[in-house]
Amino acid sequence: MKGAAIAAIALVGGGLLAHLLLADPGYVAIRAGRQLFETTLPVFALMLIGLYVLLRSLAAAATSRRRLAELRAERRRRRARADTQRALLDLAAGNWKRSEELLTRSAADAESPVVNYLVAARAADLQDAVARRDDWLAQAQEAGPEERAPALVTLAEMQMRRGQHEAALATLEQLDASGDLNSRGLELMARLSQKLGRGELLVAEADESDGSFLRLSPTIIAVTNLDREHLDHYGSMERIYESFLEFINKVPFYGLAILCLDHPNVQEILPRLDRRLCTYGFSAQADYRARRVERLGKEHAHWPGDGVQSTGIR
Repeated sequence: MKGAAIAAIALVGGGLLAHLLLADPGYVAIRAGRQLFETTLPVFALMLIGLYVLLRSLAAAATSRRRLAELRAERRRRRARADTQRALLDLAAGNWKRSEELLTRSAADAESPVVNYLVAARAADLQDAVARRDDWLAQAQEAGPEERAPALVTLAEMQMRRGQHEAALATLEQLDASGDLNSRGLELMARLSQKLGRGELLVAEADESDGSFLRLSPTIIAVTNLDREHLDHYGSMERIYESFLEFINKVPFYGLAILCLDHPNVQEILPRLDRRLCTYGFSAQADYRARRVERLGKEHAHWPGDGVQSTGIR
């Protein structure tokens, strides 16, 4: 409608211009190589207006097609969200087959296809469809290569549910070997190691970057430093303090927290701890103090106290 109105105005304007210039319309000559194009000035003006209207119409048509494609994509995303929500309810209600179908059907348009495939794998496992389960887990890793840990931890949980403890431990050891083992994986590995008689102790580096270390239930904790980092998750230094306090205070009464007293932020939280602890470092107030220091290696890192530089102590 808007394009037609512009065209009509252009034609009327062109007619008026032709009427005004009728006595002496003038002419336009354009040469391109050996070709010569000649016309009157009013006709040339009308041609320019027509060209402008044509270009505007083509641009509007392209915009309309793009907008139509965006609307269709948004409609598919809304349908995928609705299907995913319905699938989760079906899973909880025991309608595992329908849940699996809805999740996999909507995965391509879902906001997080990895989630759809992981939940579909659980639905397939509950139906004893192990081949389909493994296929959905593989597609989850393909859809999100950075989400390898959730896929393998999910597999380990399902293997444990089936009593396949050796297989579950082997799955988690894959993550451990690559450095991708998350807090949930550490928890499962500890349970499996104890169940299989592989030892009652598990030494692990907890990851505080996303707060997942709070899922662990440690007996002994060693805190070497407490830096102002991962603020995209915590938002403030006070929240970092609170998370570390919660983590350390999870130690049972028979456990122990080992803290580096040289770090000022570690010193900051000491008065707020209510667990058995011991400290170490170069500080004279530390329970265990390094006094005789040797340089080991060619590259030297700075150690606080007495200006000593060393990569290690003996």
